Amino acid sequence: MKMFRYVLKLNLAQMGLLFAISILAVAASEPTTNAIPENLFLTDNGSLFWYRQSGERVVHISEIKKAEIAPESRPAEQDPMGHWGGATNGFQLGLRFEKVDRTNGEPIMAVAFMRNTSNTPQGYFSPIRIIAMKDGKQLKRKDENPLGVLDINVFPQTMIYPQTQHRYSENLSQIYDLTQKGEYIFQAVSRKPELVSEKVSVVVSRSTAGPR
Repeated sequence: MKMFRYVLKLNLAQMGLLFAISILAVAASEPTTNAIPENLFLTDNGSLFWYRQSGERVVHISEIKKAEIAPESRPAEQDPMGHWGGATNGFQLGLRFEKVDRTNGEPIMAVAFMRNTSNTPQGYFSPIRIIAMKDGKQLKRKDENPLGVLDINVFPQTMIYPQTQHRYSENLSQIYDLTQKGEYIFQAVSRKPELVSEKVSVVVSRSTAGPR
């Protein structure tokens, strides 16, 4: 009986390995290209690029097709909802919200994009921050961080390739006290390189504390 169990486990492991290999084979068989259209920025989630036996870096054409219909993949001037700041030293920072009118209790989700607008690979340093302001004052984090900032945890230095961007999402309601009604201003900020997104206004229409 012990021998049967051992053989069964070995077979299951082999089946898992064969399945993983088959998935990779299917992915590798998809059409690829080494040319990203100039008017697109592909979102790199860590598995965007593949390498041919020659060492040439390529992407699946399916990724380009997805980017063609994704607003966040367009140039900044064609994506007003991306709230892109000005390009600096080949980098550009954007900040997106699903919607900017909220009722209290709804999570306020933000997505920051770090984009490489140059023609060479570049490295940037964490953290990317999202600053929150209300009534002209910068808000403190719920953990009483005196800087009042949201740190998006990434590696200290991250490499980003031309015509690609990195995506970071956070639930700001878990970081800041956003329960009071009124207008909140958010802005994504990078320390190195030094750049910012445009400011974004989010209006909360009522408070859980009731009328004031």
